[in-house]
Amino acid sequence: MTALKKITTIFTYRAEKKPATDFFKDLERKFGEETAQQILEGFEKINLPAPAGSHQYLNSNEGCLVFLNKYGLVIRVEPQIPEKNYYARVNNTGCILQPLVSLDAGKAILEICPACYVEKDEASIEFLKALLKDEGLVFSDPQLENVGRLYSDNPKFPGGILLIIDRLAVSRMTENANIVKNPFIEEAKKEQEKLAGPFCKAFNEGLLDNSKMDIFWELAESYTAEGRFMAGWNDNSEFFDKIGFFSKTSRAKEVAKTYSRLLEKFEKKKAKSQAKLKLG
Repeated sequence: MTALKKITTIFTYRAEKKPATDFFKDLERKFGEETAQQILEGFEKINLPAPAGSHQYLNSNEGCLVFLNKYGLVIRVEPQIPEKNYYARVNNTGCILQPLVSLDAGKAILEICPACYVEKDEASIEFLKALLKDEGLVFSDPQLENVGRLYSDNPKFPGGILLIIDRLAVSRMTENANIVKNPFIEEAKKEQEKLAGPFCKAFNEGLLDNSKMDIFWELAESYTAEGRFMAGWNDNSEFFDKIGFFSKTSRAKEVAKTYSRLLEKFEKKKAKSQAKLKLG
């Protein structure tokens, strides 16, 4: 075989292996083919079906969102390093929603986050702006859709912890910031860390032994049944529609429904395979 034929054969093989779904194409445009493939492999590692059609996920400028209403979680697929350097993916604050767990996928990162109730009070935006200022940060995309409440049984947070749910809606101050230790932020940070603890343990054990990954999902399902997690970012779509706000929450509600059908089929097929294995 000549060198030209070898190259042609390799190219054809790769082209045949390349998924032709909307999801893969969107990921490929944002991150390149190699990372897009790693993202699909990431879904396999966590025992979830990757979305296929564009009606099963919410596309965004940075990546995409996959809504797991059954588990009260949202998967954010975003770049490892935000495209614009002034965006701040802050990992140690209580006033910005932190992922329970994260998974690296080449140039991208998969963040599994607890779903939040979308906030309805415009005054909360100014409250969060003041909190961020104490940390040298700016709420650069101040929309109600980027604000939510995370469940907490701590009496210091009646109605839940008020926080920014989109980590890339925040940027760093351009001038020298006067950092202030804010007790509200510190307490909220502890609450988020406490929430993430059992999930980190279950997730890491699942990565080492894939048969144990279901424990992570069972834990999330139990939190949802208890009301600690919920269907996030699509729960208040009627509110935003009513006030005439051009909202992504209605779209989120639709893609959450269609992904849930995909997930249901996937889990039924998996249960059937596991039953066959038991029968030997």
